[in-house]
Amino acid sequence: MRIDGLTDLMKNLETLQRNAQELDGRHHLTLRELFPDQFMTAYTDFGSMQEMLDASGFDGETEEEIKNIFSGQEWNDFVSGRTMFSSWQEMMRRGCADWTRERLHRGLK
Repeated sequence: MRIDGLTDLMKNLETLQRNAQELDGRHHLTLRELFPDQFMTAYTDFGSMQEMLDASGFDGETEEEIKNIFSGQEWNDFVSGRTMFSSWQEMMRRGCADWTRERLHRGLK
């Protein structure tokens, strides 16, 4: 007698283990990877991260300039006013959590 439920459970556990191993270590994500369009539509007034950046009025060309924008209070104010998040840090935490969850559950039945 074959128990498909148990077989599927074992396959899912193996998939979870593989996915968790792939998540180990550091990951360098682009803003687009961290905040895909579905995320932006669900949690912000914008359809994409690019739309949000364009609407913000902030302009940074170098990596250092962009880091300064994202660490400033004006950016936090913009985020809290145009998203469901109270700060950029909160938005980043949610983006990271969603990205991790999606990767962990990839391939499950």
